[in-house]
Amino acid sequence: MNLLNRTLRTMLPVAVAMLPMVLTTVSANAEARERTVNRTGPNGLSTQRVTARVRSGDTVTTHSTVTGPKGKTAARTSDVSYDPATKTLTRDTVATGPNGKTLTTDATTVRTDAGVQREVVKTGPDGKTVTHRTETTVSKE
Repeated sequence: MNLLNRTLRTMLPVAVAMLPMVLTTVSANAEARERTVNRTGPNGLSTQRVTARVRSGDTVTTHSTVTGPKGKTAARTSDVSYDPATKTLTRDTVATGPNGKTLTTDATTVRTDAGVQREVVKTGPDGKTVTHRTETTVSKE
């Protein structure tokens, strides 16, 4: 398990740093996509997920709705944008559970000369906020 944790700590900042490059290579022709996935478990109960992704300028919006076997739904909407001038990736997400409670997550990742800085602010259904800040230095050796 220690090796796995070390690998994740090493690779995660690199993956985060590479994400803006991946986002900027998305084809401008791929403006909107929708996908529906139906799954039926061994007990015969089924679940459906509908995901729509729309790109508008430098922002990609993804909206997913999951309907469970009892008809309850949960939804998640995420807006991701990248500003190449400031090397900043912003992700704003709102998730609503089947009980109607909402969790909001706002994440900002900035690539610096020394590495990557990330701040994540989560606001729960009760209005309480938790903030996580990380800074990773990437050695250029």
